[in-house]
Amino acid sequence: MNNFEIRYNKLLIIDLSYFIHRALHVQQIFDLRGPDGQRSGAVFQVLRMINREMALNPGYFPICCSDAGLSERRVKADPSYKHADERNTDPETLTEEEADNDYLTQYRKQRNMLIETMSYAGIPTLRFTQWEGDDLQYILTKISDRSRILTDDKDLLQLVSDNTDVRRPMADELVTKKSLLESYNYNDVYEFVMNKAIIGDGSDNIPGSCKGVGAGTSINLIRLIEILNDQNIGFDVLNQSNSDIIKELCKENGLKYRKAMLDFDVNRYNTNIELVDLNLVEVSDDILQSIYSTIDNCRNNVNYFTFVKKLNQLGIREVPADELISNVSERFSVLKKGSK
Repeated sequence: MNNFEIRYNKLLIIDLSYFIHRALHVQQIFDLRGPDGQRSGAVFQVLRMINREMALNPGYFPICCSDAGLSERRVKADPSYKHADERNTDPETLTEEEADNDYLTQYRKQRNMLIETMSYAGIPTLRFTQWEGDDLQYILTKISDRSRILTDDKDLLQLVSDNTDVRRPMADELVTKKSLLESYNYNDVYEFVMNKAIIGDGSDNIPGSCKGVGAGTSINLIRLIEILNDQNIGFDVLNQSNSDIIKELCKENGLKYRKAMLDFDVNRYNTNIELVDLNLVEVSDDILQSIYSTIDNCRNNVNYFTFVKKLNQLGIREVPADELISNVSERFSVLKKGSK
C-alpha cells in the first residue's frame, strides 16, 4: 500500500515525452537548426509551450516527467508490453547523416538538451531508470494539494480527481472529474481504467480483451462486469453456453446485450488492468526521496546567464528568457506545502 504525504501546493505536471513528440512531428520544427548545424527545434518549441502554459495556469509550479525505460512489473505481466521483447535487440548502427535525420535519435538527443537547459531556468525534470513518465505523474498527483497535468494523452485522464485535472493543450480543453464522468457516462473514474483494459491500446501493444467490443460499446460490458462482481458471479458465465443468463442480466439492468460480450477474455482483461491502472504503481521510500530531492533542489540550479548562453548556442531567439525565469522563480515561494 502506498503512503503519501502532501508536500507541495500546486503542481503543473508536464508530460515531457508527449510535448517533445508533438514538437518533432511538425516537419518545420524538426528541421530547425542552431548556429552549429545541430537540430534544436524540439527544445525551442517545448520551451515556448511551457512558457505559454505557465501564463495560462498561474500559481502552478512546473515539473516535467519523462520515461527512462519500462516498468519491470508491467514487462513481467506481459513481455510484449510496448514491444519490450523487441527492445533487447542490438540497435542498427546509423551513419552521421542517418542519425541526423532519424526521429528516435533526435528525440533522445533533444530531450537531453532540453532537460539540461530547463534546469538552468529552475524547471526540474523527473526521470529515473525503469520508471515510466505516467507513473511519476501519478505520484506527483498524490504528493501535492492541487495538481494539473498537461498532456493530450488520454491514458492520463484516469488521474482526474477532486484535486487533479488534466489540461489538453491541443484540444484547449480542461478535463475535470465532473466533465470526465459526464462525457463518458461513467459512474466513477475507475471505469475509465476498465474501458482501457477492455479495448486495449495499439500504441502500447496492449491487445483488447473482448473482440467486437470497442470504445463506443464498452460501457455495457463495464456495467456487466460490475454486476457480476457485485453478485459474486464468476466470469466463467461469459461464454456462449450461458448466453441466456447474460441476456437476462442485461435486460434486468437496462443494458444493451451484445453477443461480443460472450468472447470476454478474463485473463487478458486482468493482465491489461495490471498494465494500465496507475493506482497499482508501487511507490518506495527511495523513489519518493529521489522525487523530493529533485524538486526541492531545483532552485539551486537556476543560472540566468547559463540559460541564456544555452539558448544562444541552440539558436533560440524567440523564447523570452527573462519572463520564463521570473515566472518560475516567483512560484518557488509557494511550492512547498505551508509556504506563503
